[in-house]
Amino acid sequence: MKKLLYIISGLLVTVFPTSNLISCKTEPKIDPDYYIPELNEQPKSIEEIEKLACEAYDKNQEYLNIKLENWLKYRDNIKNWDNLKEDEKDEHKINFFSNSIETQKSEIFQFWWFGTYQYKIYQFNPKYKKELITPLGYKLNLEANNKERYANNLNGSLNYRYSTVHTKQHIQKIYNWGIQDNPNANNKK
Repeated sequence: MKKLLYIISGLLVTVFPTSNLISCKTEPKIDPDYYIPELNEQPKSIEEIEKLACEAYDKNQEYLNIKLENWLKYRDNIKNWDNLKEDEKDEHKINFFSNSIETQKSEIFQFWWFGTYQYKIYQFNPKYKKELITPLGYKLNLEANNKERYANNLNGSLNYRYSTVHTKQHIQKIYNWGIQDNPNANNKK
């Protein structure tokens, strides 16, 4: 009987190493540029929205640059790229951009600054239009967008061919927050 117990315990240790039985104590790191936190507070001023829009625009540009750099490397590693048929090139593009986290992040940040923050500005001042310089030195033309244009931005983002299901869920979450009335805004549109 003892021999049988030793054999079984030896098999258990071999088959199920203890490292697999011990729970992981460190939680996975959440990427704040991709996983959207709970959105509760509304912006208190146009100046706050301008700052947020500039930050989102810079992040969007950062991810666009990384995406382009990675795409060029990927494309350069494909033999005879220039001789491929358009549908073959399209397959490669879909495969690359759909699996590129930078593409997904870029979509999210573009929706933030181009859709959401422009609608949030509209809630304060429907006639707002201003050119800003972002912290990274980009020119950002920011203007108020009404509810219909905001809905069109959402529709475009949700139909973007390279966005994943998760990215679309994040964008929808941002929209659901963005479309809410802002109690801090005087203009109720």
